[in-house]
Amino acid sequence: MKPWLLALLLLTPILGACGDLFLEPTTDSGPEGLHVSDIEPHYGPTTGGNTVTISGGGYEGTVSVGFGNAVVDATVLDANTITVTAPNAGMELEVDVVVRSSLGEVTEPGGYTFTDTDIPPDPDDTATGDIDGVGGVVEFSHLQIACTECFGATSPEVSAFAAFHQPTTSTWTDWLPSPGNCVSNQSNTPPVSSFVDVGQNVHLTAGSRSLTLTRTTVGGDVQYDAGSLGDSDFQRNTAYDLESADGGAWGPFTIVDAVTTGQMITSVSPVDLLYVSAPRLLGGTCNNNCAFDSVMSRSGSTITYGPYGGSGTFVALLGMYDGNSGNYIGSELCRDYDNGSITIPAATLSAYAPNTLVAVYMYRYIIEWTANPASGSYLESVVSIGILGTASLR
Repeated sequence: MKPWLLALLLLTPILGACGDLFLEPTTDSGPEGLHVSDIEPHYGPTTGGNTVTISGGGYEGTVSVGFGNAVVDATVLDANTITVTAPNAGMELEVDVVVRSSLGEVTEPGGYTFTDTDIPPDPDDTATGDIDGVGGVVEFSHLQIACTECFGATSPEVSAFAAFHQPTTSTWTDWLPSPGNCVSNQSNTPPVSSFVDVGQNVHLTAGSRSLTLTRTTVGGDVQYDAGSLGDSDFQRNTAYDLESADGGAWGPFTIVDAVTTGQMITSVSPVDLLYVSAPRLLGGTCNNNCAFDSVMSRSGSTITYGPYGGSGTFVALLGMYDGNSGNYIGSELCRDYDNGSITIPAATLSAYAPNTLVAVYMYRYIIEWTANPASGSYLESVVSIGILGTASLR
């Protein structure tokens, strides 16, 4: 690995700080045959306008949906699925979702959260009993690297990691900026808690495929790591269960659908972000498709990508390097909803000199919380699906 890029690659594992969660468990209620089983996504911007899919049953006749006091029309796809456009709330708040059909009405208490900051846990992930706080994390990551020669790496890089601890109100992703914002030189630390040893191994399983995460100790804390994985280990759009045959003080446990992967990023514009040949500016002899040839304007730059959509967010992590010496000089982290584009504003890029070299990480982040009754807390899952490209500032 090139020494001048090592610092940025160390930024990629997830860590966290502090924050609050929406942790009130909810249950469905309503007439026989009419029910809500899932609201996807279960959150959105305070300005509304995003599409929300509600699954369940009994969606017959004229169907409408209430987000708190705001009633919106519903498009009935079939008797089990409807879509609506979220209204403008004008503020951050959690509301009940009420579905009305010819069979009556059903209420999902706290079923939707209007937020421009933190992503709340999904109320449908709660289980019977008292579930509170975050008691662990599982991370599953897939990174495609455009210029492997530039970074001294192989592509893709696939990893899986887990850790368990006593419940805390902190999450492992509080370090991420709120959607629509950028931060410079972001630092991050894990939640402060007592880590828990749940045995020699834990497993992520999907059908006949099983990934073994082996116990290791980092800074005195017990963690579980799968080591180097291959592309086939990261199944697309697949739910993995997490199993611990030992469980330590918690006892054996299985968390069904503990982590769910999403769709890959298959197109990026400008496409020259993904040039793969050795860069001229580092002494290479490239004539075509040279890495770092893509230009990011210091007056602001937009990256578009596809496919997009879903309950995740999109992150652009920029590692900045001096164009003459190659020395690392800082990082910029921008985040937005997964809507097909992300803009890095002039206020972020103009602070750097022309010809600054940029390592451009483009990640889809899917963050979910699933109840673990064995610990009485949530397991936070983070799926990061990314592409690493290159650019230069002009």
